[in-house]
Amino acid sequence: MADCEEKQGRTAGEHAAVYALDRQADNDSRLPKLTASNSLSELRERWRDLAIQAFGARVVHG
Repeated sequence: MADCEEKQGRTAGEHAAVYALDRQADNDSRLPKLTASNSLSELRERWRDLAIQAFGARVVHG
């Protein structure tokens, strides 16, 4: 343990506390997950529409 403190400049417990605070900050600032309430066919239709907007119908439909 003293070896760790000497190399890192802090104890293992301090490192764990910093890591836990960092993870909590990540979780607190993360956007909520989207739920997949749409069926696969609805999702594919949405993706197709987005592709048409981005690239044009000619590219999407061939």
